[in-house]
Amino acid sequence: QTIVFPAAVGHLLHDLPLDRLQGLGGDLGAQVKETLQIATASELAAIPLERLESMFPGKAAYLHDLALGRLNDPVQDRELCKSLSSGKTFFGRNRLNTAQECEHWLGELAGELHRRYSDDLARHARAPHQGVRSR
Repeated sequence: QTIVFPAAVGHLLHDLPLDRLQGLGGDLGAQVKETLQIATASELAAIPLERLESMFPGKAAYLHDLALGRLNDPVQDRELCKSLSSGKTFFGRNRLNTAQECEHWLGELAGELHRRYSDDLARHARAPHQGVRSR
């Protein structure tokens, strides 16, 4: 969930694809896009509520409010994160040129992950069961 100041909602939703709105990523979203020949939240918001009601009985108010950024679901507590990660990018003048530099930064990244792992273990009594490396 994301909480946004009311004045910023229009700008945030203007070019947002319909399938990024809650509840419009599946069949309903595909039906709305096809029926109305639209693709963004701002296009949906521009359609009069009466027209939406005639095409989507019982769902028009929901669609209209969604397109305007009005979603009154209660804010939910965030669950524990499911992953720990650490990363650094080495471009330009920060590029690593020697094996010694690589070893130094691998140690730094491993140390950061270990600190996060130790903290998570102490706070939540859980430990990772899988490790993944990416390029």
